[in-house]
Amino acid sequence: VRECAAAALGRIGGIDDEGLITEVSSRIAHRHPGVRESAADALACLASKGNQFAIEAVKAHLKHSAGHVRAQAVRLLVRLVLHRDRQSLAAMALCLEDREDVVRQAAVDSLADIVDSGDTVSLAYITSRLDNDDCSVRDAALETITRIGSNICRKTSCRSAGTWARKLKSER
Repeated sequence: VRECAAAALGRIGGIDDEGLITEVSSRIAHRHPGVRESAADALACLASKGNQFAIEAVKAHLKHSAGHVRAQAVRLLVRLVLHRDRQSLAAMALCLEDREDVVRQAAVDSLADIVDSGDTVSLAYITSRLDNDDCSVRDAALETITRIGSNICRKTSCRSAGTWARKLKSER
């Protein structure tokens, strides 16, 4: 019932209605995965891309004690943020250091989808994780960089992706 209710709100609610955003975003921490997923889908429908109220509501869940809630928040953030939202991208990049693999993987997937070759600030933040003492953090950062490079290669050409990789290496 809760799952259906969250989904229905996304279809009938007003765009950017802060009351609905608050109510639906609280369901991201629900104990049932179906409710969390429906709430995330509803919130993506209720909030326009770049809506700071919704973004902040979701970012609050990045500090939740349960890893599955933090992972859901990361996956939802990528649906809400604008490509150059530095604060949100930094919050997602910080999740590369999370103690739980599910959160690190959500961060890898999300960052690979949203960061592009021209975003040197986000790329520098991600590459700085390569120096972390924890090998799982280094692995997550490396996977993110690899996937961003792969996305660039698909979008442009491998030659320009190679140029991008050399530029990134020289900036480190």
